[in-house]
Amino acid sequence: PWLAPGAILAAGYGAVVLSGRERSVPGRVLALIALTSIAPATHLAARGTLEAGAAILWASLGGYYLCGGVFVMARLRRSASALRAARGGAALLLSGAIAAAAQGAVHWLIPLAFLPLAVRTWSPGSAAPADPRSVGKRELALGWLSAALILAGLRLG
Repeated sequence: PWLAPGAILAAGYGAVVLSGRERSVPGRVLALIALTSIAPATHLAARGTLEAGAAILWASLGGYYLCGGVFVMARLRRSASALRAARGGAALLLSGAIAAAAQGAVHWLIPLAFLPLAVRTWSPGSAAPADPRSVGKRELALGWLSAALILAGLRLG
Protein backbone atom coordinates (compact mmCIF):
# COMPACT_ATOMS: atom_id res chain seq x y z
CA PRO A 1 0.00 0.00 0.00
CA TRP A 2 2.85 2.46 0.66
CA LEU A 3 4.08 2.02 -2.93
CA ALA A 4 0.69 2.93 -4.40
CA PRO A 5 1.28 6.72 -4.69
CA GLY A 6 4.57 6.19 -6.53
CA ALA A 7 3.00 3.55 -8.78
CA ILE A 8 0.12 5.89 -9.64
CA LEU A 9 2.54 8.70 -10.49
CA ALA A 10 4.70 6.36 -12.58
CA ALA A 11 1.63 5.12 -14.45
CA GLY A 12 0.57 8.73 -15.05
CA TYR A 13 3.99 9.53 -16.46
CA GLY A 14 3.78 6.41 -18.63
CA ALA A 15 0.58 7.80 -20.14
CA VAL A 16 2.32 11.13 -20.79
CA VAL A 17 5.20 9.34 -22.56
CA LEU A 18 2.81 7.29 -24.69
CA SER A 19 0.99 10.47 -25.70
CA GLY A 20 4.27 12.06 -26.80
CA ARG A 21 4.05 14.96 -24.33
CA GLU A 22 6.98 13.99 -22.08
CA ARG A 23 8.94 17.10 -23.09
CA SER A 24 6.18 19.50 -22.08
CA VAL A 25 6.60 21.38 -18.80
CA PRO A 26 3.76 19.45 -17.07
CA GLY A 27 5.24 16.20 -18.39
CA ARG A 28 8.66 17.03 -16.98
CA VAL A 29 7.24 18.06 -13.61
CA LEU A 30 5.25 14.81 -13.43
CA ALA A 31 8.41 12.88 -14.31
CA LEU A 32 10.27 14.63 -11.50
CA ILE A 33 7.54 13.92 -8.97
CA ALA A 34 7.26 10.30 -10.10
CA LEU A 35 11.04 9.83 -9.98
CA THR A 36 11.43 11.28 -6.50
CA SER A 37 8.30 9.59 -5.12
CA ILE A 38 10.44 6.57 -4.40
CA ALA A 39 12.19 8.58 -1.66
CA PRO A 40 9.53 8.06 1.06
CA ALA A 41 9.33 4.34 0.20
CA THR A 42 13.11 4.08 0.38
CA HIS A 43 13.08 5.85 3.74
CA LEU A 44 10.40 3.48 4.99
CA ALA A 45 12.35 0.45 3.85
CA ALA A 46 15.57 1.73 5.45
CA ARG A 47 14.14 3.01 8.74
CA GLY A 48 10.96 0.99 9.13
CA THR A 49 8.76 4.05 9.71
CA LEU A 50 7.49 7.04 7.82
CA GLU A 51 8.63 10.09 9.74
CA ALA A 52 9.62 13.66 8.97
CA GLY A 53 12.84 12.42 7.36
CA ALA A 54 10.84 10.86 4.52
CA ALA A 55 9.24 14.20 3.68
CA ILE A 56 12.59 15.98 3.99
CA LEU A 57 14.18 13.44 1.66
CA TRP A 58 11.40 13.76 -0.93
CA ALA A 59 11.36 17.57 -0.81
CA SER A 60 15.16 17.82 -0.91
CA LEU A 61 15.60 15.51 -3.87
CA GLY A 62 12.60 16.97 -5.68
CA GLY A 63 13.81 20.53 -5.18
CA TYR A 64 17.33 19.66 -6.25
CA TYR A 65 16.29 17.83 -9.41
CA LEU A 66 13.66 20.41 -10.39
CA CYS A 67 16.08 23.30 -10.01
CA GLY A 68 18.92 21.37 -11.64
CA GLY A 69 16.68 20.42 -14.55
CA VAL A 70 15.64 24.02 -15.10
CA PHE A 71 19.30 25.05 -14.99
CA VAL A 72 20.27 22.47 -17.62
CA MET A 73 17.36 23.49 -19.86
CA ALA A 74 18.37 27.15 -19.46
CA ARG A 75 21.86 26.37 -20.68
CA LEU A 76 20.80 24.08 -23.50
CA ARG A 77 18.16 26.50 -24.76
CA ARG A 78 20.08 29.66 -23.86
CA SER A 79 17.06 30.92 -21.95
CA ALA A 80 17.66 33.92 -19.70
CA SER A 81 14.29 33.52 -17.96
CA ALA A 82 14.95 29.85 -17.17
CA LEU A 83 18.39 30.80 -15.84
CA ARG A 84 16.78 33.41 -13.56
CA ALA A 85 14.32 30.75 -12.34
CA ALA A 86 17.16 28.30 -11.67
CA ARG A 87 19.14 30.92 -9.78
CA GLY A 88 16.13 31.88 -7.70
CA GLY A 89 15.28 28.26 -7.01
CA ALA A 90 18.85 27.42 -6.01
CA ALA A 91 19.04 30.43 -3.69
CA LEU A 92 15.69 29.49 -2.15
CA LEU A 93 16.70 25.86 -1.64
CA LEU A 94 20.03 26.77 -0.10
CA SER A 95 18.65 29.50 2.18
CA GLY A 96 15.74 27.30 3.26
CA ALA A 97 18.06 24.42 4.08
CA ILE A 98 20.40 26.75 6.01
CA ALA A 99 17.44 28.14 7.98
CA ALA A 100 16.21 24.61 8.76
CA ALA A 101 19.69 23.58 9.90
CA ALA A 102 20.07 26.71 12.04
CA GLN A 103 16.83 25.81 13.82
CA GLY A 104 18.03 22.25 14.34
CA ALA A 105 15.38 20.75 12.05
CA VAL A 106 17.97 19.12 9.75
CA HIS A 107 21.65 18.25 9.92
CA TRP A 108 24.17 20.71 8.45
CA LEU A 109 25.06 18.27 5.69
CA ILE A 110 21.71 18.90 4.01
CA PRO A 111 22.44 22.58 3.18
CA LEU A 112 25.81 21.45 1.83
CA ALA A 113 23.92 19.28 -0.67
CA PHE A 114 22.51 22.41 -2.30
CA LEU A 115 25.75 24.38 -2.33
CA PRO A 116 27.13 22.93 -5.63
CA LEU A 117 23.84 23.74 -7.39
CA ALA A 118 23.78 27.30 -6.04
CA VAL A 119 27.41 27.87 -6.99
CA ARG A 120 26.84 26.50 -10.51
CA THR A 121 23.77 28.62 -11.18
CA TRP A 122 25.40 31.82 -9.92
CA SER A 123 28.91 31.29 -11.32
CA PRO A 124 30.13 33.68 -14.06
CA GLY A 125 30.02 30.94 -16.72
CA SER A 126 26.53 29.73 -15.84
CA ALA A 127 24.92 31.44 -18.85
CA ALA A 128 27.30 29.80 -21.32
CA PRO A 129 25.70 27.24 -23.64
CA ALA A 130 26.00 23.66 -22.40
CA ASP A 131 27.54 20.83 -24.38
CA PRO A 132 24.73 18.24 -24.59
CA ARG A 133 27.25 15.39 -24.61
CA SER A 134 28.78 16.31 -21.25
CA VAL A 135 25.68 17.48 -19.39
CA GLY A 136 24.37 14.04 -18.44
CA LYS A 137 27.54 12.74 -16.79
CA ARG A 138 28.13 15.95 -14.87
CA GLU A 139 24.52 16.15 -13.67
CA LEU A 140 24.52 12.51 -12.58
CA ALA A 141 27.73 12.99 -10.61
CA LEU A 142 26.52 16.16 -8.91
CA GLY A 143 23.08 14.65 -8.28
CA TRP A 144 24.72 11.63 -6.66
CA LEU A 145 26.88 13.88 -4.47
CA SER A 146 23.86 15.89 -3.34
CA ALA A 147 21.78 12.78 -2.66
CA ALA A 148 24.65 11.26 -0.64
CA LEU A 149 24.94 14.44 1.46
CA ILE A 150 21.17 14.51 2.05
CA LEU A 151 21.12 10.84 3.07
CA ALA A 152 24.15 11.31 5.34
CA GLY A 153 22.47 14.34 6.90
CA LEU A 154 19.32 12.34 7.56
CA ARG A 155 21.36 9.49 9.02
CA LEU A 156 23.39 11.78 11.30
CA GLY A 157 20.50 14.12 12.10
